[in-house]
Amino acid sequence: MSCTALEQKLSGLRQDRAELNSAIGNLQGAGLQAAREQLANLDADIAAAQAAVNDCHAKEQEAAANPGPEPITGAVTSIRCQDAGKEVGDDEPYVIVASIDLLGFISAGTVAGVPIGTAVPQVHVVKVGPWAGVAAGETHYVSELPAASRRDFWDLDADPRVIAQPQDVIFLAAVVENDGSSPDAIRGAVETNLNGTKWNNLNRDYDTLVDTMSSSMAAAIDTARIAGLSPAHLNADDRIGPVRHVRLTDADLDTLQDLDPVEKSLTFTQKTANGTIRNRYTVTFTFTT
Repeated sequence: MSCTALEQKLSGLRQDRAELNSAIGNLQGAGLQAAREQLANLDADIAAAQAAVNDCHAKEQEAAANPGPEPITGAVTSIRCQDAGKEVGDDEPYVIVASIDLLGFISAGTVAGVPIGTAVPQVHVVKVGPWAGVAAGETHYVSELPAASRRDFWDLDADPRVIAQPQDVIFLAAVVENDGSSPDAIRGAVETNLNGTKWNNLNRDYDTLVDTMSSSMAAAIDTARIAGLSPAHLNADDRIGPVRHVRLTDADLDTLQDLDPVEKSLTFTQKTANGTIRNRYTVTFTFTT
């Protein structure tokens, strides 16, 4: 209940008391006695309501003097194509982002033999794009995409969420060029694979977990991209370089708590067997409060 609601309750009780008090002079006998008892009860309720209002205001003042961390939103904001493949037509890149909340926990029952209260990474994966008609030298923005194709990747419930320290979360990203595969199926496969991987890696240190989950994500993309394709038409989506870690630092979190945005840009490069660059994209990730 807010302080406003508590104040309204207190005001109503005081009004009830005033009305009863104005009428009590016309009462006698049992009616007078009942009214006096009701007045006593109202006085007790008023005292309790006043104490609740005082406590609420004290908590408001404490919160204002000691503000907690601001919730954070993470989103892909743009993609730039530096080099594009030689295939017919422009490219159609998209970004797969996995958010892994390391402070997730099992609140009831057991899952896979893991007891209540155990910290278990919570995994959520979004797809941003594909952008159509992307050529070398061009920058494209998420504003060009329909709403369903430009979801924020943090937080997991589509609302901003606090990140108290960098090692509370892992953000992994991959760029994929769309050809004949299903981007939505690839997104789903990544989420399924990472949710399976986490159970065997609950006790890993942070950097090892990043490496393990990155490898799992890359494997899921490479497997899902050829699923459902005809052997005669294996025009599968291409993963552009390795899965990358979008790493936040303590300084980044301090900047965000000062209500300034933080941008992270990562470049994804695909090379041929002889080392020639085939595709290269730079993705910008923006964190805001």
